[in-house]
Amino acid sequence: MDSIQKSGSHISGLTITFLLCLLGAFALLAGCGGGGDSDHPPMVLLTSPTAGALLSGTVPVSVTASDDLGVEQVEILVDGTPVGVTETEPYSITLDTTLLSNGVHGITAMATDTAGQSTTFSMDVVVNNPEDPISDQPPQVNLVSPTAGAILSGQATITVSALDDAGIVQVALKVDGSVIETLEAEPFVFT
Repeated sequence: MDSIQKSGSHISGLTITFLLCLLGAFALLAGCGGGGDSDHPPMVLLTSPTAGALLSGTVPVSVTASDDLGVEQVEILVDGTPVGVTETEPYSITLDTTLLSNGVHGITAMATDTAGQSTTFSMDVVVNNPEDPISDQPPQVNLVSPTAGAILSGQATITVSALDDAGIVQVALKVDGSVIETLEAEPFVFT
């Protein structure tokens, strides 16, 4: 049997062969040696905003991406819908959260390398924009006819226009503080 003697140790050729094979297997698993393909998918990380962040207005969305052969682009998606693409570092876009409903939304960064391989990183954020001030306004009501100062006698027709961004539920006609009639749909014509 062949053997190798080193520093007083006796190691057989079979043991050395086994150790070299084991070392070669680790090298292949680690992506070094063995002549295998060294191209790996890109690495991507959303750096801003942070997971669970409370967002309003316009906010920067920043991404760190790298690849062994190069990053071709980083695409940002909100709830699966593309909202921006950047091809150069620093990978960043501006997100207008006023275009989103208030609540939880998923932000995804998808990095694509020069070989066409993609990797994604996703997280949830919370959009909390102030309510639209227009929707908090009272309805606008105008007396169309009769005109101001007109003298009425007998039965008269009164026409009212009413507008509201949230919709009109009801228009009430009052005479001397007492409700005479209510209408729930246009045209608002009282007789």
